Amino acid sequence: MREAILRSPPPFHSPIATRLGHWSRVPVLSAQQTPETDTPTSRNSASATSPTMGRGPALVKRIMMVLLGLVIFVTILGFTALRSESTPPVQPVDFSHKVHTSVHQIPCLYCHTNARRSPVAGIPSVQLCMGCHKITAANRPEIQKLKGYWDRQESIPWVKIFGQPDFVAFSHVAHVRAHINCEKCHGSIQTMDRVYRAVDLTMNRCLDCHRNRQASIDCVTCHK
Repeated sequence: MREAILRSPPPFHSPIATRLGHWSRVPVLSAQQTPETDTPTSRNSASATSPTMGRGPALVKRIMMVLLGLVIFVTILGFTALRSESTPPVQPVDFSHKVHTSVHQIPCLYCHTNARRSPVAGIPSVQLCMGCHKITAANRPEIQKLKGYWDRQESIPWVKIFGQPDFVAFSHVAHVRAHINCEKCHGSIQTMDRVYRAVDLTMNRCLDCHRNRQASIDCVTCHK
């Protein structure tokens, strides 16, 4: 009897405590994880099938193709601008180089004054033109067009004929100081009523001229 009293009762196992103890040993998972899928194998499989995989190289390839196409387009456009073209464009005012240079013997540098001191020859201003044509041929239709630009204080939107690509650094002042005639690069412009591109302004032409005159043919001379 004494032994029965002193013997401690068996531990009491509450169903709730048992459940809590079981839950406390269950690992806590995030909302995007499940015990079946969150394993190293499943993660590798998910990465392999991810839709973003493989986009990096494909995107780089597309960018390279676009850049290559742009380079080819600009190159073709640049060389096209150097070729001669016998058809003169229609200008907003029907200006005749023949009348001014051949008939009236006006020097090129009188109108293109910047060529003596600048890489760019420039286009004469409306003010310079009106300096003569306020009186000279003032009633002619083309001069009336000129006067209209002067009255509106607008520049004449001439169509550009001569030009070089951006990678060519041509200097008018250097050629003027070397006593190179304008027609050497622009053709017989003094005989043109309407100016057109009569000369192929190619690299070979420039190099031949430089060699004949013993001028520098170093790359940085024309490509800055």
